[in-house]
Amino acid sequence: MLCLVGRLGFQIYDFVEANRLGIVFAVPVDVVFSDRWVFKPDIFFIQQARRSIMTERNISGAPDLVIEVHGKHAEVDVRGKRLRAALRDLRLIAGSASRDPAYDDRRAGAAEGRPATVHVNIDLQPREGLLSELNVIGQTVDEAIAKLEKFLDESTVTDLRELRIVHGHGTGQLRRAVAEFLKNHPLVDKFEAAPQNQGGGGATIVYLKD
Repeated sequence: MLCLVGRLGFQIYDFVEANRLGIVFAVPVDVVFSDRWVFKPDIFFIQQARRSIMTERNISGAPDLVIEVHGKHAEVDVRGKRLRAALRDLRLIAGSASRDPAYDDRRAGAAEGRPATVHVNIDLQPREGLLSELNVIGQTVDEAIAKLEKFLDESTVTDLRELRIVHGHGTGQLRRAVAEFLKNHPLVDKFEAAPQNQGGGGATIVYLKD
């Protein structure tokens, strides 16, 4: 995993340095949100205009971009918007960002420039069928949960706040596995059995957080 983190960190670092956008950390550094909330992201970026949150001991405040790597997946957080995706689907968009004028302004004494941005694109394949519905009938628990996980991740790039998971009645194994997975998922606000006209106990309605 260290190789993956290092490779991804160097890609972002090279892009940020070339465009003079800010500073990238790919080493353990404390990021402090409160006295009780301190963590060490795998990779994070702070734009030039916000370098004031950097202290000699730690980072006091939220970075502009945070990437946590877990095996072959990464969690990308941009100012509180979080998405989980396969590492192979991450792409750095070079054409969308431009050099931060503030970087040169401080050296030349010129006027303040516009804030810089770093964009990480996540390639998501188009869904088949309804955007708000996932049917996992006939699949194993592992297959169903893998599809459900991707389905929820993809929902973060839509305006949908209510989803329907169709798992059927059967032995109840799929329904229980789906409920167990949804119970602690960070995107899920609550979930419940579908009303009778939407499948009853054979489907689960999921409400996403705003």
